[in-house]
Parts: sequence; structure tokens; C-alpha cells
Amino acid sequence: MQELPLAEITVNEKYRLSFHRPLGPLLASIQEIGQVTPVLCRSGKNPELFSGFMRVEALSKLKRKRVSAMVFSGEDLSELAAFKISFFENASGRGLNLIEQSMAVNALKGFGLDAKKIAQLFFLKTGLPGGFAAVESLAALAGLEEEWKKFLVEKQTGLRLASELARISAQDRGSIKFLPALRATASQFREALEMSLEISRRERTGFAEVMKMVGAAAILSRRLPGSRKLELLLDALRQLRHPALSRLQTRHRKLCAELHIPAQARLDPADYFEGPEYLLQLKVDQSTAAQGIFSRLKSAASSEQWQKLFQLDDED
Repeated sequence: MQELPLAEITVNEKYRLSFHRPLGPLLASIQEIGQVTPVLCRSGKNPELFSGFMRVEALSKLKRKRVSAMVFSGEDLSELAAFKISFFENASGRGLNLIEQSMAVNALKGFGLDAKKIAQLFFLKTGLPGGFAAVESLAALAGLEEEWKKFLVEKQTGLRLASELARISAQDRGSIKFLPALRATASQFREALEMSLEISRRERTGFAEVMKMVGAAAILSRRLPGSRKLELLLDALRQLRHPALSRLQTRHRKLCAELHIPAQARLDPADYFEGPEYLLQLKVDQSTAAQGIFSRLKSAASSEQWQKLFQLDDED
């Protein structure tokens, strides 16, 4: 192990296997106890870094002048062998997120390996998705925009959904960029993407036109919390994806109004009217006249309108 001037280290990005990882904990650790783990370099005109990118970045931010490093002979250690050390050190240690896996696949392809060898010699040995299709899907993620890559990592999205996103055009991805901005959850992202795909295929149009059809611009311009805007956008997509849904929702609101459901009670359809089932929610506190609420609900349950709620094919 050697102490090298930090300024002399050559950072070669083709070896990098870190993406969107917080640097704070490492900065705090180095400030408290110093650099514990050396970085790894290949010898050359200047030592070439192949493992320890975040350590070098942290040391640089802390204005440190020197770095502890293990330097391997460039003649004895090929570029591929160096990358292999970095890959197994990271994959078996801290693990690789989805975009880091994509970075690894494309780096290995750059070293001349095909998908089969990448799967067999690298991914399967570390428990990562190792099929040919998985490796090719990971390679395709390199074409995603930076904000989408960060979103996939933050939400820990699976490869199948990430692949769907990578397969659509950059223009279509731009049409739904409000999803990361509104802090959509992984499930909300999945629902919005799948519905947009289904509608665009049915209507034979792009995502931009789908967003016009649901009035996305008007919803996004409203002075509402992001979570509420997201709810409205998803509802609009559901109505467009399932034309009968809008009619059933309108009918449901009309019947609930006629039933005089108490303000403290909420009657919601289960699974978007896929069956004649409803979820009844009550919001009460110590001052709530609970007996009066239950009395009104009992009265509503004996009415003709209550029976109509369960007749989902009824147009009235």
C-alpha cells in the first residue's frame, strides 16, 4: 500500500461502478477516522484508478492531498482483470443498484464480452440477474436520461418496469416526466406507465397526445399538493383506459348523494368496480355522534338506492 498525491491519480470512467449513492456517510467516516480502505490503481504514467471512485471523490471534497492506494502493475493486470476486481469487490460487498448493473454490462461489452459470458462469468456468480434477456435489458438502460436513472434507483424499481421505460421513445418519456417531479411511488409509476402504454397502443398515438387527452397540463397547473395532482392524473388515465369507469364513478357519486351518506363516512368501490364490493371507512373522534352515523347508515342500507349500488350494469 502506498500514499500517493491525490492530484496524480488518473480517474478512468470506464471502471466506475457507482451511481447516485450518498457521499455524506463516507465523508463523515473519513473526517472521523481517516481513510481506512485503500483505492485500487493500475500503474502507468500516472496511477489509473479502477476501484474506489467514491473514496477519491470524498477525499477531494475534504481537500485532502494524499490517498492510500494499492497499485498493481499495468503489465501484469489487464484492464479487464482490473474491472473484474472492481466488479466483484462492489457486487459482493455493498451490492449494485439497477443502473450500476447497467454500467457493468456496458463496460464488460466494451471489453469485448458478449451477453452470455457476462451472465456466466460475472452476474450469476454474484447473484445478479444472469439470463441473456436480463443482461440485454440492463444494457438498454444506458440510454435513459439522468433524471429517470435517479428515479429508478430511488424507487428501487424492478428490471421489467425499467425495461418498459427504456423501450419507449425519449419523447414519450418526456411526456411523463411529471412522475419523478411529483414523487410518484414505484406502484404509481408502474400504473401510470402501463396505462399510458395501453392507451397509446389502442389509440395509435404517442404519450404526448395521451397526456392531452387526460388534460395533464391543466391538472399540473393547478395550485394543489403534488400528491393530489398525481391522484387526479392517475384517475384521468384510469377513465381513459377504462371508458366504462367514468360512467360508473358518476353513477356511484349520484347514488351516494341520494343515500345521504354521513360526512364522516366514505364508501369507495373495491378494485375500480371490478366487482360489486365497497370499502366503508369511518372517521370519528370522541366528539362524534357515532350512534347517529350508524343509524343513518342503517337507514341507507335498507333503501332502493343501496340495492342499486350493487347492480353495476344498471345505467340509472
